Amino acid sequence: MAGGNGAAVRFAGTSDDEAARLAVLHSYGVLDTAAEPLFDDLTALAADLCGTSMALVSLVDESRQWFKSRVGLDRCETPREQSFCAHALRRSDPLVVPDALLDPRFRDNPMVVEAPFVRFYAGAPLISREGATLGTLCVLDEHPGSLTDRQRRQLTALAGQVTALLESRRQAHELATEVAVRRRTERTMAATDRLLRGVLSHPDALIYAKDLDGRFVLANDALHALFGRTDGWLLGRTDADVVDAAAAAAFRRADREVADTGDRRVLEETLPHPDGTVRHYLSAKFPLRDEDGVVYAVAGVSTDITAQVDAAARLQASERRWRQLFDESPVGIGLSDEHGTIVAANAALCALFGRPAEEVLGATAADFGHPDDVRRQGSTQEMLRAAGGEVVQVEKRYVRPDGEQRWAWLTAARSPGPAGEPWVLAHAQDITERLLAEQVIRDSEANLSAVAEVVAEIQAGSDARETIVRACAELARARYVCLFEPDPADDDLLRVTRTNTPDLAGFVLARVLPSAICRAFDGVDPDPVTERGARSFPAPLASDSNVMVVPVRAGSTVIAVLTLGFDHGVPPAGDKRDNVVRLLAAQAGVAMRQSALLAEFAERAVTDPLTGLPNRRGWDDALVRLSTERRPGERVIVALLDFDRFKLFNDTRGHAAGDDLLRGFADRARRVLRAGDVLARWGGEEFALALPHLEDDHVDVVLRRVAAAMPHGQTCSVGWAELAAGQEIREAMVEADAALYVAKESSRNQIRHF
Repeated sequence: MAGGNGAAVRFAGTSDDEAARLAVLHSYGVLDTAAEPLFDDLTALAADLCGTSMALVSLVDESRQWFKSRVGLDRCETPREQSFCAHALRRSDPLVVPDALLDPRFRDNPMVVEAPFVRFYAGAPLISREGATLGTLCVLDEHPGSLTDRQRRQLTALAGQVTALLESRRQAHELATEVAVRRRTERTMAATDRLLRGVLSHPDALIYAKDLDGRFVLANDALHALFGRTDGWLLGRTDADVVDAAAAAAFRRADREVADTGDRRVLEETLPHPDGTVRHYLSAKFPLRDEDGVVYAVAGVSTDITAQVDAAARLQASERRWRQLFDESPVGIGLSDEHGTIVAANAALCALFGRPAEEVLGATAADFGHPDDVRRQGSTQEMLRAAGGEVVQVEKRYVRPDGEQRWAWLTAARSPGPAGEPWVLAHAQDITERLLAEQVIRDSEANLSAVAEVVAEIQAGSDARETIVRACAELARARYVCLFEPDPADDDLLRVTRTNTPDLAGFVLARVLPSAICRAFDGVDPDPVTERGARSFPAPLASDSNVMVVPVRAGSTVIAVLTLGFDHGVPPAGDKRDNVVRLLAAQAGVAMRQSALLAEFAERAVTDPLTGLPNRRGWDDALVRLSTERRPGERVIVALLDFDRFKLFNDTRGHAAGDDLLRGFADRARRVLRAGDVLARWGGEEFALALPHLEDDHVDVVLRRVAAAMPHGQTCSVGWAELAAGQEIREAMVEADAALYVAKESSRNQIRHF
């Protein structure tokens, strides 16, 4: 008890110590709780041992003393200024008042001159383990009296028992708080897990993550289905547990390189399937970093490109066979004379040109070539002369009668004619499918990279709108892309919030217009909508173009609309460009929902839920910003406002009426303040006010205008101080609080300056 008593003295010295004492008191969670037999027994025992008619377990709060237990007294609390126990806060031993009528501290106290007419008081302090005095175990009587030494010891011992009970209550309160926090955390983690599973459920890609030891920490349904397993089976396993040693070693090398360098990689990998086949995958792998930027895992998205790889392999095989025989070669072979006239052509060359042999023979290759290539490259003879050699190789386009373009890899070499003329032998290999396959691989790589980038931004809590718009423009090859969202100022308008075209930035569209964009936002035509001509767009975008409209959803709710404009038609349903836009629209919904949640959490952190005003944290942020932006010589006034007799108002009319009074004052006070003024709820019925750049003769006018905002005929007291240059905000608030105290002591409904 000695160490605790010493600390109690230190706790009673300053306003900061009092704030710390109150914080310790509130940590017990015992204020305003129901009566408990254990406390009542100790209170009754104290009255019995000391021979008094009344006994209390009294806890001294900021403005009241509240009785956890009472004997002989029907009140549950009294104002702090009427409290005997408040005088015991600065003591380590019991406070004894033999006759309150003879003590100048208490002779005018309502508890003395009115019922219950206290004359004798003795209170033993209740001291917490931190040394803070919470209140007292006290005995009272209507007659003067005293305590024997034995009664003093017994009262002190019983106070220790009360403190022990309070400590056990605090431990239970802290445990309950910890359990509640843990449950909230678990619910948040469950919601995040559902969100992640939604992203991972994409059936066309293998999505996974492995820790630095190669163990799977994440694997989507598609990857589990590949091995014929249920969800969760792969977690904790390594590649060596599910594939052969060679494949596992290759995967491990690639993962280590990503983890060691911290760079994203896109590579082709092979995976032996359980059915014995070997499949090819294009994998985009990227590092996952913790809040300190340290790589803790490697994630990947893999797409099956076996068909493309097989197509490329078949093309390579054809290249080895085409030289075997002229007529049977799958590669087009043609022989032209010194004038460029085709004198021989095999079936493959005729097929390349899309014409029968009788139309090919006697014509020139330029007759079938793409006009742009002919102008740029010239004839085969001209290319050979320009190359200065015997062989020339070039990619060329040929146009068939139906307008279809075919790409060919042309190899031309000099070949002497019958009389030694400079004839040309040309091999034209149709590489259209190979180029298309390579384009598919490039598109797949770009798609995977875009999805990986969006997923990474969502995971990091970033705003992925810009990335999604840019990816749609690049991958869908759209002329313009814009994201429409509801205008924050007017819900009847849709505004372009992100676009790759400056002409559309901030463009506003009325939701009543008969536009596919508005229909999509209202939930009509849930599939991408195509309309001819963007008539509602401004010049120069209001040209005759095709528009794709894709709703962006958060769950089942449409929250935005992606709009893409094309010069040459909208990609058909099922096309890879259509699929990637759908996928990115789904990612946009996840990203925008997460961004909205983060903004909502940030707003709630600084806002008082009852009045809508800034809370203490919001006040601190606003005052720091105001001090930073303050110009030299500019005055800043800070004030504290406290409702007069608010407890009486609550007790008389009820707490619901008290809440209405708080809300009503906040609404009315906001209307009489200027745009730069700051009004915040300081706590309870107390409000804080900051008035920048205000002249001397205007301070009282503004503060009286604010005080007059009290509804229902209620009044308030105001204390204010000037925030001096270089002064700590906390010091100015202490001065304003001191002025408020004077106002409250001066019959209330006063405005006082420190």
